[in-house]
Amino acid sequence: MHIGIISPITLAEFDDFLDATDRHESKKIVGMKAPAVDAVAKRFLEKGHTVSIYTLDPSVKQTKVLCGKNLTIFIGPYRKSALRRVVDLFHAEIQALRRMVASSSERPDVLHAHWTYEFAQGGCGHHIPLVVTVRDWAPRILRLYPNFYRLVRFFMDRSIFKRLDIHFVANSPYIAGKIENRWKRQVPVIPNPVDDQFLLQQGKRLEPENRTLITISNAIGKGKNLHALLMAFQLVRRKFPTSELWMVGSPFTPECRPCQSFAREGLLDGVRLCGKIDHHELPLYLDQGSLLIHPSIEESFGNTLIEAMARRVPVIGGKSAGAVPFLLDYGKAGSLCDVTSPVEMAKAVTVLWENEDEWKRLSVAGFNRVKDCFSVEAVAEATLELYRQVMHDEKIIP
Repeated sequence: MHIGIISPITLAEFDDFLDATDRHESKKIVGMKAPAVDAVAKRFLEKGHTVSIYTLDPSVKQTKVLCGKNLTIFIGPYRKSALRRVVDLFHAEIQALRRMVASSSERPDVLHAHWTYEFAQGGCGHHIPLVVTVRDWAPRILRLYPNFYRLVRFFMDRSIFKRLDIHFVANSPYIAGKIENRWKRQVPVIPNPVDDQFLLQQGKRLEPENRTLITISNAIGKGKNLHALLMAFQLVRRKFPTSELWMVGSPFTPECRPCQSFAREGLLDGVRLCGKIDHHELPLYLDQGSLLIHPSIEESFGNTLIEAMARRVPVIGGKSAGAVPFLLDYGKAGSLCDVTSPVEMAKAVTVLWENEDEWKRLSVAGFNRVKDCFSVEAVAEATLELYRQVMHDEKIIP
């Protein structure tokens, strides 16, 4: 099968599949990063399928093409200025994607775009079956972050959903339910995968001296609910004075204004601001923690949760936080609580740090949940089956 993927990617993830000359050229381009897409695309290549990837990158001024066995990567320019992108509704980016798809010497059998914005728009108009994975919910994002950029994204998303020639797929039952309620469409669910490198085969135990709590985020807006988390952690410190909270992600630096505000409130006692790390380094951080806490109020999926579960680190998440209950098997594979309450979050941490049997149960259950439901192989096979149905115009049954 010849599969066309229209999405952000991480160029380095495909080095092993590129010719030597193009591998050297790819070192100059980072990519916009999408670990879930990277993992499945690589599995398609390992299975012998032909893959054409159409992506964008701010460091590229004109289209570049990288080649390898069964792989072609087209990279178009992505303007660095968010204002310039939204003023013309991402016109330059959409046209670049459409030109790259049209320039393929061999037409893909199916196109798969990720997210419902410029990449989905770039997949339209080619007379090739188009699948679009809905990875977030634009109306909710606009409510959380009411600004011009998100308003434009909202209307881009809306225009995609109005098309009748697109086969939609959701990455969680939460998103599938939103689509059914808003657009009266039933869509299949194919979750994000966990890269095989994250699966820790040997069991773990709770080390009595390890009172390290980890949270991971690449955003710091109100939907991430970090103020409540920091208040909760200060309550935890009363019970465990030597405990630490590691905040991993690009916003978490001493120079960050919200972090400076947290410091003035006295909320950073025992907090380590780890800042941005490479995705390949994440297992090293997770292995040093004994719990991961995810305080987000709403989540369309939540890759960091299943990555922690793959490392056998028990997870605490919001009982009403979108897809989080689904990921944690509705409390069977993780701890669910009211994340809007610092007291409830602190209680959830304390319960697991004081109960080694429960900690171990969730460590095992979380790992098994990931292995059974979120492995790259399972997700790749489900996606290939979806392509076969779309290519043969079969009815897609959720």
